[in-house]
Amino acid sequence: MWLPLLLVALPLAEIAVLIVVGGWIGLWPTLGLVVAGFLLGFLLVRSVGLFTMAEVQTAIHGARDPGEPLVRGAFLFVAAILFMIPGFLTDLAGAALLFPALQRMIVRRLLDGMEVTGSGPTGGAHHRFGSGIIVDAEYHEVVESDDPVPGRELAGSRRRGRTEH
Repeated sequence: MWLPLLLVALPLAEIAVLIVVGGWIGLWPTLGLVVAGFLLGFLLVRSVGLFTMAEVQTAIHGARDPGEPLVRGAFLFVAAILFMIPGFLTDLAGAALLFPALQRMIVRRLLDGMEVTGSGPTGGAHHRFGSGIIVDAEYHEVVESDDPVPGRELAGSRRRGRTEH
């Protein structure tokens, strides 16, 4: 429901801000700032992919989680797209996304609302991030035999090779 409203309200607000800023500084400086914002976004889009891949490779080679560089790259990409949209409000939003403190706050808010679901032998477990206890365990399979003499194997029942569980 809020998306259609945003798609109507944002362009109207951008036009209003452009008119006000144009009244303060004039037409050509306003258009110059809009074009400069687009060029900044264009250059940022071009470089963010290479920058993100380099950061991810560095994290992987350093045995660190590559999730943080990927999230940072996603924020840079969204900021670049916002810079490319003509207007000062989207430029302001794009500039705000460049700050790591705001990025961390947004990620925290998104993760708080996420729920992990899956399916499998348990029928679909549901849990929230950060809740519950993680248990790491090893097991081996014990096969009961009807043979009254322990250690004796029946012909053809010997298992060969390696089995992974």
